[in-house]
Amino acid sequence: MARRQAVPNPQSALYSAKRFVGRRLDEIDVEAKQVSYEVVSGPEGAARFSVRGKQYAPEEISAAVLRKLVDDAAKQLGEKITQAVITVPAYSSDAQRQTTKDAGRIAGPDVLRIVTADAAGPKHLTTTVTRSTFEQLTGDLVERCMGPVGQAMADGKVTPDDLDGVILVGGSTRIPVMQALVRRLTGGKDPDMSVDPDEVVALGAAVQAAVLQG
Repeated sequence: MARRQAVPNPQSALYSAKRFVGRRLDEIDVEAKQVSYEVVSGPEGAARFSVRGKQYAPEEISAAVLRKLVDDAAKQLGEKITQAVITVPAYSSDAQRQTTKDAGRIAGPDVLRIVTADAAGPKHLTTTVTRSTFEQLTGDLVERCMGPVGQAMADGKVTPDDLDGVILVGGSTRIPVMQALVRRLTGGKDPDMSVDPDEVVALGAAVQAAVLQG
């Protein structure tokens, strides 16, 4: 229903609210230009959404989304949801993480942990490039993945020979060059493609919730 409303009323359809949570208006000049609704300055310069003469805090919108997810989960499970684990982008600041936690509490459940996913945000750009050009443009970003992967393996005290498999996480791992990087870093092991790289983020949060519940 919201998506249908966004066609005739783009200035009244709020989306990507999480990118504004816990941030000041002077921090989000680029992001504010990427949405169809009006982003204004609220108390102490905090970002606010202006819709039909009323201002909304980003965490209010996030809370509404979370509340719907909680309700849907409760109906599916047949029991009341009282606790939750929520994911946020990896680049989120402490203020954004805390505000997201607050949004969770507004929605109802006690937020036990804030975790996983990285994203640069929508660029609203449609173009066509060859794979070789794309790989050349993104080469430095691909190479930057080597450090964190090596650190994770060092922290886990494992070598490529110790790995049974590698599960890909995040939409960018659909890129063939990323899959090739996995093979380079693991001594030729093919990455596990059996789990959707977007869905696996939600599964990871569910695992964390299960661990916290014993």
